[in-house]
Amino acid sequence: MSEGQTPDWDINDAAVPRVAAFDSSGEWCDGHVRRVCPPACEEARQHASGWAMRHTNNHNVHILKKSCLGVSTGLLTKMQTT
Repeated sequence: MSEGQTPDWDINDAAVPRVAAFDSSGEWCDGHVRRVCPPACEEARQHASGWAMRHTNNHNVHILKKSCLGVSTGLLTKMQTT
């Protein structure tokens, strides 16, 4: 999902679309952007973890995973295997 492309899915959907190509991790985004990074992308994993800890005061792992909005390894693995 690249900049300018409008995805038609949400993190709360029961079924998410199959990922055709992963996006590269980028530090700066211009506006609201959804990117799907590969599970092995350490930069994306660190960024999502830091963001979730700064912007939520709940340490429940299930809440924090949802806060990461799709960068979670579990979601990406599920998307690859379906």
